[in-house]
Amino acid sequence: YSPGLKTSAAHYGVEFWPTRNLALRMGSDANDLTAGVGIRAAGLEFDYAYHLYAGVAENTTHFFSISYRGDIPKRELKIGIKTHADKTIIYNNRIKVSGEVAVVGGEALGPTPPLTVKIGDVNAAVTPDNHFTAEVSADGPGKKLILVEAENTAGDRTIQKIRLLKLASFPDVPASYWARKAIEDFSTLGLIEGYPDGNFKPEANLTRAELAYLLVRAKKSKNLSAAYGKTFSDVPADFWAASYLEEAERLGVIKGFTVKRKYQVKNGRQVKYETRKERVFRPNERVKMIDAVAILARFDELPIETFINATPYADVPSSHWAARSVVAAKSAGFLSYITGKNLNPNKPISRAEAVEMASKTSVIENLTNDLYDWQKGFRQ
Repeated sequence: YSPGLKTSAAHYGVEFWPTRNLALRMGSDANDLTAGVGIRAAGLEFDYAYHLYAGVAENTTHFFSISYRGDIPKRELKIGIKTHADKTIIYNNRIKVSGEVAVVGGEALGPTPPLTVKIGDVNAAVTPDNHFTAEVSADGPGKKLILVEAENTAGDRTIQKIRLLKLASFPDVPASYWARKAIEDFSTLGLIEGYPDGNFKPEANLTRAELAYLLVRAKKSKNLSAAYGKTFSDVPADFWAASYLEEAERLGVIKGFTVKRKYQVKNGRQVKYETRKERVFRPNERVKMIDAVAILARFDELPIETFINATPYADVPSSHWAARSVVAAKSAGFLSYITGKNLNPNKPISRAEAVEMASKTSVIENLTNDLYDWQKGFRQ
């Protein structure tokens, strides 16, 4: 106190924590400036304060103190997700993520600095009571990992992971459709595709090219390349599945046919015909039920009995060329969706039937199990 100087009851101060271990202080004592800094480390706290009295430099006071505080109180941020919850199956391309950030402990550190919340690449809107919401993109089917990050200017930070599985869907495959799950799973896995108009056309007939594409994709062949060696005379190089047809034959999954064709050969004025053997695939030919069963039995390497006595279906006698494959496929559950006594072996198989049958193979069951495994396959 300096005699003759008037004092004031007005004292103002502010303290700002840019990090949990650093405090910046500034204030006013009457008309005099005060400032200070606090540093915390390893349980110790160092404080420095500067005080100017009556604007006279000679009266400036510097305060230093070192104290042991022990464990520094911690402040934690905890994110609570309301929508969408972790491990959720979705169908939409845009999803709303909302929740709340709770501040736990750290009362001794003073008021909690303002929060920012980021959801993926989107900055979420945060209310004064720490509720947040944002809409983010979920384009394309498959597994999605969304990171929700909350932090404040004091250095408090936390991350919450949301795992989502977006399944493919089609307007012509409603929730009540008998093969909906298999269709959604196959399309999500990239084993079969819809049409340019957005529909799946489940009742449309399956072609040999489509079946080859599906099975080669399921095998995840390492030898598949964009280069097509013109193995089949009826498959041009620019055919959409050319390399898949070639690989299907190499794997022995679906084989082509050897045919004889006559070609006109000119030698000067003479014209003659010669017969040549060629390999063809018949890519746009519709797959018959009996062929699909035999192909899938071979694809899944089912054990085939040498002899069978029972008739698998009323219209497939034990003497039929594919009867043993039908017995194996039926025992493996491939044909569980068929409830009648007849197989209708020569009927063209639909896309939905093919997908349902193939979903029972061990190869594709493993792919499906991985698809629904919440512990792997999620990447930032």
